[in-house]
Amino acid sequence: MLNFNIKEYVKTVLPPGEYTLRIKKSQLKPSKNNPEIYHLNVIFEVISDFRRGAILSENFNIYHPNETAQRIGRENLASLASAAGVLDLKNIEELEKCIIEATVKEDFYKEN
Repeated sequence: MLNFNIKEYVKTVLPPGEYTLRIKKSQLKPSKNNPEIYHLNVIFEVISDFRRGAILSENFNIYHPNETAQRIGRENLASLASAAGVLDLKNIEELEKCIIEATVKEDFYKEN
């Protein structure tokens, strides 16, 4: 029997736990498929000891024709800005180099 756990070797998977992240880059990008959709792409780097250097990416729907998608994206961005201590976000670059604490939870969408 091989007994090989891929999660021990795949660097893009963060197991549940607490992590310290630095926001490396944030960029407002148009959707490739719909010119009405703009998302904020945020790149994070893990700076805590476990998985130090791992890179994560998240997109926030900022302009979207679906009001619910836009509202959720902006609410999530507000949570990120608040966690970063940026309470009056005027420019997306204000987020860069900010450090946040993040909790990764168990993926409840796992395949059975």
